[in-house]
This record gives sequence, structure tokens and C-alpha cells, in this order.
Amino acid sequence: MISKIRMENFKCLQEVEVDLGPFNILIGPNDSGKTSFLEAISWLNKTTRNDLTLGPAEYDRFQHLVWRKQADMGIVWNIVGDANGRFEYFLEISPYVHKKREKLRVGEKVIFDAADGAQVIYGGLSTQAQQHQTLLSLFSAHERHRAPIGPLVAVADSLMSTEEYHFNPRAMRQPSAVQKTPRLSSSGENLAGVLHGMLIGPDRQAVVEMEKKLGEAIPTLRGFSTPPAADQSGHYVIDYTLSGPKKPPATIPATQVSDGAILLTAFLALAYGDTPQIVLLEEPENGLHPSMLKRVIELLRKMSTGEVGNQARQIILTTHSPLLLNFVEPEEVRIFRRTPQGGTQVTPMSAVPNIDNLQREFAPGELWYLFGEEKLVEGQPA
Repeated sequence: MISKIRMENFKCLQEVEVDLGPFNILIGPNDSGKTSFLEAISWLNKTTRNDLTLGPAEYDRFQHLVWRKQADMGIVWNIVGDANGRFEYFLEISPYVHKKREKLRVGEKVIFDAADGAQVIYGGLSTQAQQHQTLLSLFSAHERHRAPIGPLVAVADSLMSTEEYHFNPRAMRQPSAVQKTPRLSSSGENLAGVLHGMLIGPDRQAVVEMEKKLGEAIPTLRGFSTPPAADQSGHYVIDYTLSGPKKPPATIPATQVSDGAILLTAFLALAYGDTPQIVLLEEPENGLHPSMLKRVIELLRKMSTGEVGNQARQIILTTHSPLLLNFVEPEEVRIFRRTPQGGTQVTPMSAVPNIDNLQREFAPGELWYLFGEEKLVEGQPA
């Protein structure tokens, strides 16, 4: 889990430091830096996956991410987190001049601290990163069979296990193929294949729990199945089983259920499926009735603690919904603002002046709706 991230010179994030917990909500106006923050975490994931070894073309695309495209600036990630122990990871990449610096501390021990071309020796293991590689990706991807590098693998795995989701109910209703290791895609378009993989997989209890929670939220839904698509393409579709008082069970296709039902199914698949350790969500409120939105937020919070699902996962989501904010606590909220001169600024809602007194009169969403980001941060409602 990431407990603190400091970003420099990534798009509008000129100099931003954000403390994170298991469950995090980002609010703020359009173009305030919320999506850029998620993108910065995704790009860190790319560097640990070794994608930057693709060569100069990747760096050319990377150049457009630098603050105001300033050629003399490098993009900096400074991450503090926990992966079987506290770690601190620093990475600076200067895409215009193809240079980088990388540092990793695990506990009190500096594992490596190197610039381009430097040789690193750890526990008798010697390695050297190429121009577009990171040392962390080398240790995690290519040296797993050699020991002792356990702390490096744990840190790399925690940072590379990240996915950003922006669910599309229409896409999620479409037929999809089952994969060997089904993992939900960013839009959720392979939901049928993921559910089929879970239904035929060894962990039947996960499906039982999913169907139970689906029925608790929507009492008319009894469960789901994934029959083959009618076109014999080898794809699968989603069918739902309905039940009601004095009526026999009936099966309907996913095309006939509500957006809320299909979205809740996707969130449950995130909880019980093969899902990254860090889950980034864009506007999960879209398509959800207020009562369903409350359930989804409770589900995501419980996912973040491991109370629901097969393991705890860190959740970071953006929202434009004051109603969603009414279902969370101020300490879970980060307020994003952007100034023309200084880029994005981030303030925890728990640090808003007089927040304890304000909470006695207003829910977090009401505070946001009534006063807006600027007045809250500047203490004007007090």
C-alpha cells in the first residue's frame, strides 16, 4: 500500500504531496489534477513493468507529460509505502535528455541509489540498468530466480499491481471470451469472461459470496450464469436469475437488467476476482441510484480493509458527486485545487479549518456543495 506520494513536474502536478490511506476519495473542479494524479500512479506502474525499455519513442510520448513541457525538468515520484515492511522509493526521469535516477530504501537499509548506467550490488547480486530500464523492474522481472532479493520483489509487486477503471455498462453487457487468468479490463468490457472464469474456477465460495451480496442489494436477483453466446464464437454472455414472491425463477440477459445491477456485479468481481493491489476508479457514481451508491461505497471501503473480497486492496477514486461524499468521512477525502501559477494543490478535508464544528451541522457532501473547494480550504465557512 502507498501511504504517501510526492509528485513533481507531472502534467499539472508541479509539486504535490498526498497522504493516502486504504480508502481515498479525490474531489475538486474539472481540470484540477485528480485524473492526472491517477495517471501519475499508472505511469509509476509502467516503469516497474519495464515498459520504458521500448526505446526513444516511448520517451517522446513521455515528454508531453512534463510540467509545461519544460526541457530542463525531470518527473519525480517519491513513494512511501508498506510491502511486508516500510519502504521508500524515489524515481526521477528526465525524458528530454534520457536520464534517470532511482533510489530504494527498505526499512533502514538503502538497497540501491543509482543514476543511469550505475552498477548495483545487493546481497551478492550485481546488475546494471539500461537507458530505458529501471533497476526495480530488472530485479522484479528478470532476477526473481536469484536470491536474496525478497524485499525488492515485494516492493516491485506492490507498485506494479495497479489498474485504473472507468466502467462502461454498455460494454460490460457484451459477450466476451474467457481468459486463462481473467482480470477485469479498464472499461469492464470482458466482464462475462471474468465471471465465467470464476464460475468454473476452484474458488466456488467467491461466487457464493458475490451472489449473496448481489441479492442483498437487489432482492429480485437470485444469481448469475454465463452461457455460451448464441453466435457460437466461443464467447460468453451474462444471464441473471430473477426470483419473486409466488413466482418461479426466471432468467433474463444482461441487456435487460439495470445499469446499477451490472455495475454492482463489476464491483463485486473486483472484490473477489484477480484484481490489482491498488485500484484506481474514475467516478464510480455514474449509473447508480443513490441507495445503490451507498452500498457500492460501503463495498469499496470494506474491500480496502479486506473485510470483503479475497484480500485487502487500496482504493483511490475520483468523484464529482456531493451525494457520494455524504457516505464517507472527512479523513478519507482529498480536496484538489489548481492555480495558474503553482499547479495543483491538495488539502485533506480533515485539515479544513473548524471541520469538527462544521460536521455537526453538515455532511461532507453538503459542505462541498454549499461552500465549494476554495471556501472550505480557506476556512471561510467557519
